[in-house]
Amino acid sequence: MHDNSTLSDEKHFLERFVSKKYLEPNNPMKTLQFLVVFICVGFQFDFFRPAFAGNLSSKKVDVSEREDFSKFEKWFSDPALTAVTREFGRTEIKMDSLPFRSLVAIADHRPWSSWWFPKQDDTLFSDSNSTLYKYDLFRASRYEIGGKPLPKSAVAYERDHYNSKSLSWEGLCDAWSLAALSKPEPQNPVTIEVGGVPITFSVADLKALLMKTYESIDESDLKYYGQKFTGDSQGWIYMDMFPDEFHRFLEIQLFEKRQAFMMDHDPGVAVWNVPVFKANYRMQPIPEDPLAVLVTAWVYSAEMFQSHEIESIGTREAVRTYHYILRGTQNSEGNLWVTSGEWVKGADGVNSIHDHPDFVTTIPDASRLTRKSANPEIEIALVDELLEKSYGASE
Repeated sequence: MHDNSTLSDEKHFLERFVSKKYLEPNNPMKTLQFLVVFICVGFQFDFFRPAFAGNLSSKKVDVSEREDFSKFEKWFSDPALTAVTREFGRTEIKMDSLPFRSLVAIADHRPWSSWWFPKQDDTLFSDSNSTLYKYDLFRASRYEIGGKPLPKSAVAYERDHYNSKSLSWEGLCDAWSLAALSKPEPQNPVTIEVGGVPITFSVADLKALLMKTYESIDESDLKYYGQKFTGDSQGWIYMDMFPDEFHRFLEIQLFEKRQAFMMDHDPGVAVWNVPVFKANYRMQPIPEDPLAVLVTAWVYSAEMFQSHEIESIGTREAVRTYHYILRGTQNSEGNLWVTSGEWVKGADGVNSIHDHPDFVTTIPDASRLTRKSANPEIEIALVDELLEKSYGASE
């Protein structure tokens, strides 16, 4: 059984697939895929089940068959797909105000840029001047001063778990985005004495250590919107994040809350997260379709530095352009109540059908975020001791 609100959402989800954009006469596989999706989503949302109720009730369904069907159904009922509008409601557009160009919404916190330390690289532990080698010396000195047994090595852990064949896009971009959204940028090197010998942690060293404390954040401390595309049954809808969900998210997160967020800007399997802190958009009417508007959105993020800029500080700003159509119904006030959206190719050649956000992530409460490194030898308290020295040098 479904209550009316849930059924409305599910019908809305089904409507996304009943679009000419998903039916391609010259591509039989696309059409077949659409039909499979349509039928399966229909069963999931009880649209077809009443017609078959008599036949199904007279058939004894094997437990394994029922379990397989339930698993199959889950592919089409991922709540992440409509998480934004379920939580915040839908966008309402005043049609008599079009064309319209928004002001630029800017988050209260401006994230910083950094090199992202790919997993294929061994620079964090490769030699005696590497970040983790210096961290091991610093940590050992603190243990010695405290009269504690010497700890294990962070370098050894990284070396033992290093994989030179990691995927080219794997690295600390997630950790960088989270750190840049939550902590100030370390802008000054820190020099400490270990056994009478000065050791200097550069800005890149400090950023790397800070990012390592964010690489294994508990996902329950974060909030995700949109389905992560994995190319398999767990995340197969390439057109998600749907544009009506994305637009509503921008309205809430930046225009209302003024809070920066993390966005995977690659709709494919690869994950390229960046911290977004600014956006604006333009809306135009579509003469031949009075229940639709054409939107161009400009989304600004901090961008990664290149490896040769590893010691750079500040924010390198990048802007990404997205084109989409928002569709809906007219409410009693004559406004457009948005119920669906469609990525499109813009007149400027930017094709948002193939290049759009995959999912977005927010930090509900940065003060309660539990930081954790994948390397058990990295102690957050010691990293923060170094960071405080860097922050203090700026005051």
